[in-house]
Amino acid sequence: MIIKRDDNMKPGFKKIAVFFSLFFLVHAVAHGQDCNDNMQVVTPNERFDDQGNGTVLDKNTGLVWKKCSEGQTYNSLSGSCDGAARQFVSNEALAFEGNINNTGYAGYKDWRVPNIKELSSIVESSCANPAINIVVFRNTPSGYFRSSTLSVDGFYCVNFADGVTSRKCDQSGTGPGGMGGMGGFTDVTEGYLRFVRN
Repeated sequence: MIIKRDDNMKPGFKKIAVFFSLFFLVHAVAHGQDCNDNMQVVTPNERFDDQGNGTVLDKNTGLVWKKCSEGQTYNSLSGSCDGAARQFVSNEALAFEGNINNTGYAGYKDWRVPNIKELSSIVESSCANPAINIVVFRNTPSGYFRSSTLSVDGFYCVNFADGVTSRKCDQSGTGPGGMGGMGGFTDVTEGYLRFVRN
């Protein structure tokens, strides 16, 4: 945020401008998230309805998301996501989906890995590091999140550092001369997970 100096500005307004500029600077540094105030926010807080049980309803799509990335624990007192998110390879992701649905979460047993369209729908394009609404999706790591959508190079995933989609998750080879010798390139072998349900 850039505050232009205006010597004709009344003293009270100068104090308010300085306060807000310091508030936003501290907020950005504290959270490590970079947002462009000149871009439209596409995932505003009011788009989501916190269900109070570790899930949020996206009122635009009708999808219910887990607030926390897998590996984190939802803290019902603070509404935050505690601990470190875990990364999964492809077969682990599917097995973990089965485990969650065996035990259930928030009273539901129909959680699944989102497809790429669904995962991309929660990208906040006006922000980076992470490119997501961090008020709604607390403590989200800036990294690749898996989708269930197959690509010619593996699975599609979204890098929530910048919101960019990659089609090269889980390629088995690492290129000519690389370990594995299967050809192609490996962008991502592990990725984070955030489950969704209809």
